[in-house]
Amino acid sequence: MKNIYIILVTLTIETVIIWFASFLLRWKFVDTIFLGSLLLFGIVYLFRLYIHQTNATFNANIAGWTWEEAGIGPFHFRVSPIILGLILFIVISFFVTLITYYSYFI
Repeated sequence: MKNIYIILVTLTIETVIIWFASFLLRWKFVDTIFLGSLLLFGIVYLFRLYIHQTNATFNANIAGWTWEEAGIGPFHFRVSPIILGLILFIVISFFVTLITYYSYFI
């Protein structure tokens, strides 16, 4: 149940962020929802990758100075409730955009 609340809060926060960005840019919310959701997911992905790279570099430096095993491993993108909420928002926003602009695709 806790994970469902986290997913709902993630969806709400992402909606507010994208709405605020569309308000500042004076664009329609529907125009910014799909690309905004992809942008926010990309930011989270790149932030996690950066943290992993920083930790791997630090561990490599420690291993080089102490000659001990540092436990440097590959980057694994783990799915948490927040990531699940971001992915769910991407899917929902894709269908909302598709339904809104369906008449242009025909």
